[in-house]
Amino acid sequence: MGVLHNADFVGDLVHTVAPNATYKAFVDSGWLLDLPYYDQTYISPRQQMQTAYKNFNIESDVDCMNVFAPSGEQWRCTIADQVVPFIQSPLFVAGYQYDIPFLGDVSSPPFNATMGESAYIFRGTYLMQSSSLPYQFAPNCYCHGVQSYDTRWNVILINGMSASSSVWSFLMGQAPSGGMRNIDTCKDLGCNPTCSCVWPY
Repeated sequence: MGVLHNADFVGDLVHTVAPNATYKAFVDSGWLLDLPYYDQTYISPRQQMQTAYKNFNIESDVDCMNVFAPSGEQWRCTIADQVVPFIQSPLFVAGYQYDIPFLGDVSSPPFNATMGESAYIFRGTYLMQSSSLPYQFAPNCYCHGVQSYDTRWNVILINGMSASSSVWSFLMGQAPSGGMRNIDTCKDLGCNPTCSCVWPY
């Protein structure tokens, strides 16, 4: 999430010092959705971000904040799909189709019907919102943190490509200029056979 808030801010700092530098941003498991948790006793991401913005004076992308300032809804710039359209820096987004914290830490599968429905809604919303991203790595795993462990960074594969090799291609300018989207198309929870995640993360 921090990368989404500060991508252009950091990019501007870099280019102030080194105008000809190539700057790119990598987002790892930071796609916060404006969806309620399956368990309504949990505080929803929307309520969390509204409270955080009010209490901690959160700053996000300046252009996004300016757009929502008249309505007093700058907190919206903490939500991924609201802030991404304003980001000018090249982005590579890596994240699981079933991201544990953003599902409300619903516990280890198998899920009951309510948990399962919430998980499928998360997956569908994430894939829909991120469909315009040119550079993405989205394995169908129940996990969090793509680069947190070597067993994920180099082992989880989509069409034979790992997250590390995908990000490396993006950073080094070796990825196709039109984009590189490695996304699992199987639908069942955790259906990628290379998933190596162990609960709780």
